[in-house]
Amino acid sequence: MLGAVAVNRTLASWSPLALSTAVLASCAGHAGSKEDAAGARSSITSAPTVRIDGSAPDRTARFVEALAVAGSTVVLAGDVDLDLSGLENLRVAPGVQVIGERSTFPAGPRIFTTTFPRRLFLIGDDGQPSTSDGVRISGIRIQGAESDDPFSAVDTSEADAVSIESSRAVEIDHCEIDHWRGSAIVVRDNQDRLDRSRASSVWVHDNFVHHNQHPTADNTFIPGGGHGAGYGVQVADGAYARIERNVFDENRHAIAADGSAKSGYLAYANLILPGGGINSRQPLGIIIHTHAIDMHGTDTCKLAGIIPEGDHNCGPAGEYMDVQYNTVLYTAGAGIHLRGTPEEEMDVGNNVFAESDADDAIVENESGLRAWSNTFGLNALSEIRRCDFDADGIDDELLATGATWWTTSSRAGGRWAFLSQSPKRAAEVTLGDVNHDGRCDVTAGGAVFSPGRSTLGSSIAAARDADGRLRMFGANAGGDVFERSQAAPGGAWSSWNELDGALRSVAAETNADGRVELFGVNGGGSIFHRWQVAPGGAWSPWAQLDGLLASIAVARNADGRLEIFGTNVEDDVFHRWQTAPGSGAWSAWSRFDGALSQVAAEGNADGRLELFGVNSGGSVFHRWQITPGGAWSPWAQLDGLLSSIAAARDADGRLEIFGTNGDDDVFHRGQIAPGGAWSPWEQFDGSLSEVAAETNADGRVELFGVNRTASIFHRSQVAPGGAFSGWAQLDGLLRP
Repeated sequence: MLGAVAVNRTLASWSPLALSTAVLASCAGHAGSKEDAAGARSSITSAPTVRIDGSAPDRTARFVEALAVAGSTVVLAGDVDLDLSGLENLRVAPGVQVIGERSTFPAGPRIFTTTFPRRLFLIGDDGQPSTSDGVRISGIRIQGAESDDPFSAVDTSEADAVSIESSRAVEIDHCEIDHWRGSAIVVRDNQDRLDRSRASSVWVHDNFVHHNQHPTADNTFIPGGGHGAGYGVQVADGAYARIERNVFDENRHAIAADGSAKSGYLAYANLILPGGGINSRQPLGIIIHTHAIDMHGTDTCKLAGIIPEGDHNCGPAGEYMDVQYNTVLYTAGAGIHLRGTPEEEMDVGNNVFAESDADDAIVENESGLRAWSNTFGLNALSEIRRCDFDADGIDDELLATGATWWTTSSRAGGRWAFLSQSPKRAAEVTLGDVNHDGRCDVTAGGAVFSPGRSTLGSSIAAARDADGRLRMFGANAGGDVFERSQAAPGGAWSSWNELDGALRSVAAETNADGRVELFGVNGGGSIFHRWQVAPGGAWSPWAQLDGLLASIAVARNADGRLEIFGTNVEDDVFHRWQTAPGSGAWSAWSRFDGALSQVAAEGNADGRLELFGVNSGGSVFHRWQITPGGAWSPWAQLDGLLSSIAAARDADGRLEIFGTNGDDDVFHRGQIAPGGAWSPWEQFDGSLSEVAAETNADGRVELFGVNRTASIFHRSQVAPGGAFSGWAQLDGLLRP
């Protein structure tokens, strides 16, 4: 069974089905007030792009001004060193994308302050109230003014780097955030927009968060003593956040929450290094440590009603927390501490702790903690292996924690970056440059894992309604799912409509009777689909299919049966099909040979399906049904290197494929004759990270794409089978 192939080896098995079901059933709670998170740029047809170079004399003023322009893209060159001292509460407008260039300077540009703003960046404002949906901050170093001595913060006011307040589809990724005495990132929700049904709508991932400290006391015997902070990521005031693949070190708490009603978090595949956790210092220099992952209670109780046991140590403690596949190398205090009783529970599973005693690694004061399949007493820092992962001629490090793999880059200052989830230890993998790009790869079980590679499938898809109107689907950074359609065949586009559910990868195709069917993979790898009840009509509820995938594709067989294809995070390739056209019944999964990271499928003019795919090294392969609906040919390799791929059929029956490479260049090629040989690759202008394609009712192929700043573009053939128009931007933001 497909699910068994990936169990305990993929990020796909994080979220319990109960959570997935709750997320998919969330629409009812927002029926009266659907804000268009995908359409954060809905009033902007040509969003401004501001590039700031390190030598620009007015760079601070231009940066601050650009933050306030809705939908703007602010690109910071890698050599930028931006001093924001004296500034605070810099409001980030809806749809703003702040992107740091890291090709020449892999550590990214730096923003810093020598003062202590209460909040440096403000995304939304619960006090207004106002919101800033669709914001992304990526590839930036955000450095505060706190010293390396944590006790310098005692009895001072807090200072936060990024405050996210009641705003959806917010993504903070690939940043380094350090030396803040409040929180590196705090998420609040006083407007009821970030509840459990939107648990992934604020996505904090792939960051290095360190040296954020604020002890409670110094030189006192009282264990607590005063106010403490120093959090990596904090969730408060009823908010949720998805906290994923981050590295934490030298924070008082890596992940913290205030225990407020309806609050919680999803913490997946994070790496917590040994440092930090300093709570207070007693006379003679004795350090009292605290825990790494936290959920406060909202009450303070005393032992036997007399002796204080600390603060926020009992009573209501949030709603739901899911803590899976994390590695906690910190041992000076508890790895996880549930300090009260949540409304639902705290799930703690499949984590690895360096602490050998389970009762010391995971602590609960009252009840509500459910723990399973955790590993204790494993510290893989002693098993590090070395290879050159960034092609600079200097060996880097591989850490295989027993839950996840991490690599360093000497070009980026030696900080850890997520590679993959796997229980395999360092001695069980092979290191070497498999794809000949000059960088070391990790090989295990026949699959190749390359640094910088994404295991997420495409966030954009398209299909054609029965009346000829194209329909487009997409998922944003928070997993929210949207659709829009042409007002008439080949015509203008409607506004975005939000569907319920939470997906990371989407695919769509039209059934034989004209009903469009949408497929998707959520953050846990679970597979869902829904369909139009009648051609062009309303949608069925979501239905779950068995199995676990990372990317998905779909095409229609000659007899009308839909067939879906997919890959898991270990690059295994699977397919299954409807047992009859339009049927809700599906065959069992069947596994293809080969190893691919993303796939696309389309039908040839004679009805034979053809499957295309890209492997982890970028090589492009295809295979096809030998007869319509029949057996499949072996894989054949096409020249070229791609990272994403899409396919469509021209009006004359020739297949055309589209793709992007690691530099976001866009290419296409077509069959010279239906079912025949292929033309050479031709490069389009433009820069995209994901693509999708579909054919208009009049035979003109239309191409859709998302770039690194989440902006959406499309172009189409001017005439069937002919040249393509220029790019046009659509409003909205989808996951890059």
